[in-house]
Amino acid sequence: MKVPIYLITGFLDSGKTTLIKETLEGHDFSKDKDSTLIIQFEEGEVEFEDDWLEKYNSSLIQLDSSVDLTLELMKQLHEIYNPKQIFIEFNGMQTVSELLTREMFDKWIIIQILTTIDASTFFTYVNNMKPYMFEITRYSGAIIFNRVDDSISKTQLRNNVKVVNREAQIIYMNKNGQAEEYTMEDLPFDTNLDVINISDDDYGIWYMDAIENMNKYDEKDIIIRGIFLERIPNLNHSFVLGRLAMVCCADDMVPISIPITGVNVDQMILNNWYEVLGTLRKTELSNGSYTLVIYAKNVKTYPKPKYELVNFN
Repeated sequence: MKVPIYLITGFLDSGKTTLIKETLEGHDFSKDKDSTLIIQFEEGEVEFEDDWLEKYNSSLIQLDSSVDLTLELMKQLHEIYNPKQIFIEFNGMQTVSELLTREMFDKWIIIQILTTIDASTFFTYVNNMKPYMFEITRYSGAIIFNRVDDSISKTQLRNNVKVVNREAQIIYMNKNGQAEEYTMEDLPFDTNLDVINISDDDYGIWYMDAIENMNKYDEKDIIIRGIFLERIPNLNHSFVLGRLAMVCCADDMVPISIPITGVNVDQMILNNWYEVLGTLRKTELSNGSYTLVIYAKNVKTYPKPKYELVNFN
């Protein structure tokens, strides 16, 4: 049986070491006193004390860079420590994808990737170091926001990481280390109106709410504006409307889009802006998943807005 690796990513002092310690202190991980190897690429305020390592039958290896974790070193560590489980505390300024794509020791396997984020500094990193934030969250199965308080919008936190990693589980921890439930905060538009009118600034917020709450929007009339991104093959009266979001940098854009049907696509121009009035319908796809489709009632040209990119705040 291969040794499971739990890869913990995040910036300095985001809670990585605390997460590892609390996990090993839990019953499921410590009941059999299995040997644990902790590989650490950076050291923050919280440390692995010698007595703690001894109590939880853990060994700590500190390396300067992920490139130091060579295949040969993995083999040596396996022979020396014979671990039953491994935790890698990754440096948030290093590249996760490089570690995931390199050759791994055949007796080790990464089974889970978790990311810890200090909610109080999250938007500073998003605004100034977006490529790094993208890198540490894109592969995670769970993203843990620590130090969440009432001044921080959970919806804004959620929307900013969901555009990068839609499948990740989002967990919110307050300053006391207690989990908090997520409830959708007040939206900047009224979903109870006969026609929901989504402004340019609110497109991203609406989109994230819509894909997670399709039933709420099923059979609702809506007005949205966006770019004619592409025709839908084999559907003569359908196209994709959307806007672009900058995921990590100016060269890495992803479309945030929705299919539109019931229009004369031949009279439309690719990459032009349009305003669509139509009815949203939850629709099952051939693979069994669901999406929202807008059945258009009216489509007209729309002037390109001053700020074209999607904003999730």
